Amino acid sequence: MTTVDPSIIGRKASDDIEPEWERPGDCARALGVARSTVYNAIARGELDARKFGGCTIISVASRKALARNLPKAQIALTSKKPTA
Repeated sequence: MTTVDPSIIGRKASDDIEPEWERPGDCARALGVARSTVYNAIARGELDARKFGGCTIISVASRKALARNLPKAQIALTSKKPTA
């Protein structure tokens, strides 16, 4: 008798495949920024975008490259002064 892993029930084979293109809202969520920031990055040529019908689609590879090439955050630790 064959046993089935319960975690795969209801999943499609395509669920495990990462798409090559995504919509601006999905790109914004992945980067943690506003959609307007994504459109500004497209305008500056930082993201590879295409028009498909009336939809703008963005290359997932270009989103990942953009994130990899962002400067490292320079965050200084500050200590809280006790309040009297």
